Amino acid sequence: MFLNKIKQLEPRFGSWAIQNIALYIIAIQVIVYILMLAGFVDFQRLFLIPSLVILEGEYWRLVTFLFIPPLNPSSLFGMLFLLISWYIFYIISATLESYWGTFVFNVYIYICIFATAILSLVGFWIFKDPQVFVKPDILFMSLFIAFAMIRPDLEFLLFFIIPMKVKYLAILSALFFLLIFIGSSLSNKLIIIGQVFNIFLFFTEDFIRFIKQRRRFKTQQKVARENKEQSRHQCSFCGITEKKNPNIEFRYRNENNQLLCICDNCRKLQ
Repeated sequence: MFLNKIKQLEPRFGSWAIQNIALYIIAIQVIVYILMLAGFVDFQRLFLIPSLVILEGEYWRLVTFLFIPPLNPSSLFGMLFLLISWYIFYIISATLESYWGTFVFNVYIYICIFATAILSLVGFWIFKDPQVFVKPDILFMSLFIAFAMIRPDLEFLLFFIIPMKVKYLAILSALFFLLIFIGSSLSNKLIIIGQVFNIFLFFTEDFIRFIKQRRRFKTQQKVARENKEQSRHQCSFCGITEKKNPNIEFRYRNENNQLLCICDNCRKLQ
C-alpha cells in the first residue's frame, strides 16, 4: 500500500529523482577518502554527532555523514575490502533502482537518511547521551535487506569461497543487527530504528503475506497429515481399523440402504 502511494507521486515529483544516486554517493566518498589520506579532511568533523549539532550548531554534520567511507582502512588489505564494499553497495543499489525505478529508489534512500538523522537528534534531546553518533554505513543494511527481499535466491560467495543465498545472508545479518539493537543504549536504539524504518514501510505487506503463506502451508500440512492418518476401513460393529490390525480383511454389504464395513472377526460371529 505504501509503495503504491509513493508511485502515485512519481508523475508529479519524478523529475526531481537523481538517477544512479548510489554512484554519486560512492564518488563523493572516494573523493573524501582521498582528501582524508592527504590530510585535508578530518573525518571526525564529518560524523553525525547529535550533541554537536544541537549544542554547537554544527549543522553540516546532518549531510556530511553520508559521505564518510564505510571503512577507514590503514592497509592495502583493508583498502581491498573498502573497494569490495563500494562494489557491493553499487550492485545492490543498481538492482533496486532497476526493480523499483529511480524515483521510488530515491525515496527509499531519503527515508532512511531522514529517519536516522531525526531519530538521532530526538534520542539526544530525550536521553542526553553525548557519546552517541551515527555510523557511516547506515544505508548498507537497509539496502541489503531490501535486495534480499526481491532477489532472495541469488548466491554470493561468502569469504569468496562458500556459496550462500542472499536470503540466508540477510537472516544472519538481521540476527546480528538484532543483537546489536538489544545491547545498545536507548539513544542508539532510536538510531537503529531509523536505519530500518524504511524496510517496514516498503515491505510490511510482504511480511504479512509471508506470514499468511506460512500459516496456510502449515494448515495444509496438518490437513494432509490428518488425512494420511485416517483409516480407509473401520468395522461398523467393533470399530477396528486396518491401522490397528493390518492383517484383518474387511468386507462391505448393504443393509437397509446403508453400506456397512465388517471385519473378518465380526463376520465370523454373525
